[in-house]
Amino acid sequence: MLNNILNFQTLIKNKKILKTVKKWDLIPIGSLDEKTLGGYQPTAILYEDFTKLIAKSLQKTNTIDVTYVELAALKTTGTLVPDTTYHITDRGIWLVAETAEALNLEGERLQPVVKESWYVPLGTALGVWQANLAPVIGDRVVWGGKVWTNLLGNVGSLIDHASLDPVEWGVVSTTDLAFYDLKTFGVIYDFDNDWVARQWDEKGNVFGISFDQETILSMYGMNLCNISDWGDAGVFENTSWGVFNNIGFIFKNSNPGIIYENQNNVYDNSNIGDIYRNLLGASEIFRNSNKGSIYVNENLGSIIDNTNVGHIFGNTNGDVIQGNDNKGDISGNSNSGYISFNNNASHISNNTTVSSILFNSNAGSIDGNGIFDNFILNNSNAGNISTNTNSGHIWYNSNAGEISTNSNTGKIERNSNAGNIINNTMIGECDINKNSNLGDISTNSCTDAIFNNSNAGSILSNSNLGWIGRNSNTGNISFNTNVEYINDNNNNGHISSNSTFDSITYNSNIGAISTNSNTGIISKNSNNGGITSNSNAGVISTNDNNGDITVCTGASGIYNNVNNGVITGAHGADVTDAIVNK
Repeated sequence: MLNNILNFQTLIKNKKILKTVKKWDLIPIGSLDEKTLGGYQPTAILYEDFTKLIAKSLQKTNTIDVTYVELAALKTTGTLVPDTTYHITDRGIWLVAETAEALNLEGERLQPVVKESWYVPLGTALGVWQANLAPVIGDRVVWGGKVWTNLLGNVGSLIDHASLDPVEWGVVSTTDLAFYDLKTFGVIYDFDNDWVARQWDEKGNVFGISFDQETILSMYGMNLCNISDWGDAGVFENTSWGVFNNIGFIFKNSNPGIIYENQNNVYDNSNIGDIYRNLLGASEIFRNSNKGSIYVNENLGSIIDNTNVGHIFGNTNGDVIQGNDNKGDISGNSNSGYISFNNNASHISNNTTVSSILFNSNAGSIDGNGIFDNFILNNSNAGNISTNTNSGHIWYNSNAGEISTNSNTGKIERNSNAGNIINNTMIGECDINKNSNLGDISTNSCTDAIFNNSNAGSILSNSNLGWIGRNSNTGNISFNTNVEYINDNNNNGHISSNSTFDSITYNSNIGAISTNSNTGIISKNSNNGGITSNSNAGVISTNDNNGDITVCTGASGIYNNVNNGVITGAHGADVTDAIVNK
């Protein structure tokens, strides 16, 4: 840029001086650096824009003062004077007539704005009103683009975005220049609807909503340009419907929504929605991109780098909610850990954590969790992980079903399922882990492990202090109550309705092992039939059968049998001989 005399001398020496100027040529200027008060910065302006500014300045020498009603009459009757500036005295707006019937709706506005000093708590100035203030009579606060004086020594309450309780607070007239500065703004003024649709200042703020949007949406009931914090030095380079009633720096945000009542720094956000009522202490909301809302958060950490078409709201956390890409909600969380790196098209909601929910990719919900020590992490699911209360881990899950309603101090881990793992209650170091299933693992209550299962059926309704483990089945392991093992089964049928204080082990079956009540062992069976309806205190073991062992009661042992027939009925002693049907 041309910012010292040597530059000019060099141009003259090299014969770079022009005699004509094109509209897109640049004219160097020095711009006042208002944010840092660091003097002037080298900038430039297009020649075309420079000439427009000169023309506008000359037009003001030909200005007519009118009221809004008078100018409306001139426009209606087609008696406007082209190229004449009309000062609408009861609106503080200047517009230029383009023809006898039309106005150029881009104009200027002179508006009283709260002096910067009243935003800074000092002496009787308390800054922006907050519900936790302890004012005395005569103290002053800022709210809704106005200064208010305390009347009775009580904090009172807010009425809306623009007003405080009139019993406790009296508004200071905008004509009192001890409290307000008169500032000139650029505006788009919807004259027919008497509505400032857009307004901008020298700090790079552009605020406003069209009359049609406000009418259709019925959102605010007031023009947000009138209540925005134009005088707050910490509000700059924002594009939104309005920015007001915030404490902290609000800058470089772009959103067709409003940013209000935040007590923190809010910057570099791009969202279609509102950012409001966040209470973050010394922390920040920044670099979010969303088409929903980020609001009512209270945290000592950050909410950062989120891209979502949903909501992040109602969070109270002492750590970070970050890196989320979602089209749903992250909501209602209270945590001192992380909710991070989630990619979801649904909800992560109602979580209470003192640890982390992270690395999740889901098109369902992770919700209602209460976690106080450990993680829900590395889950990939199109279903739900929900309503869990655990001091252990739910991790490495890949599921298109649900992991839900779990209460555990153990682990649900490394599961891959297209069905459900639901309604589990576990204490101790009980694990449900390394399962791969297209069915259900459900309604289990255990202080031991259900693990290493691969099934396309169900493992359900188990209550056990032992193991259900290393099963591979496309049938069901169901309704078991056991203090020992049901393990190493490979079955395409059912292991069901068992009540055991011992083990059902090493079975390979395409039939059913069912309805057994035993304190002995049913073990090492290979069968294509059923071992059914047994009540035994002994052992049914090492059977290789293509038939039935059924309705055995009180047997001390039925073992080492090879049968293609039936062992049936009531028995009170060992059955040791093989039964072979030929």
